[in-house]
Amino acid sequence: MRIPRSHSPVLATLALAALAAGCGPDPVGPQEPEDVNFHPSLGVNLTQMTKTESGLYYQVLEEGTGTEVAVTGDLVTYEVTMQLATSRVLGSPGQVGTTTLGGGGVSPVIQGFDEGLTGMRVGERRLLVIPFYLGYGAEPYLQVPAYATLVARAALLEIE
Repeated sequence: MRIPRSHSPVLATLALAALAAGCGPDPVGPQEPEDVNFHPSLGVNLTQMTKTESGLYYQVLEEGTGTEVAVTGDLVTYEVTMQLATSRVLGSPGQVGTTTLGGGGVSPVIQGFDEGLTGMRVGERRLLVIPFYLGYGAEPYLQVPAYATLVARAALLEIE
């Protein structure tokens, strides 16, 4: 199976590792996060989260200790556990990766994850709810079903 070059090797690794686990039920069509039934174990409460103009939801779980804020163009190292709304983990929990914010570089990530990392300080941890249109969209991608809303627990480890 070929992985498109435009996807992060880390996220591709997550996808391949979870492929054998099955996708669970696919959403019937496009849904906004407000219409998604999140598994209780995810701890998603959209009313306690900040919604950006793009539709991404985020909640700061732990404040960062760094003085620098990650901005577009920065090369950052992060840790992520990515899950479907059903709570199924995509790949390995705590996967570490590196990306250049704003795209480009050798390891671009999905738009919603890129946006969720932007503005973080080193040591900060966030809960992200990524709508399908900021994730993998209307087409299935490996173990990610079409129209999947993703939930990510992300930590910013380093800004280079």
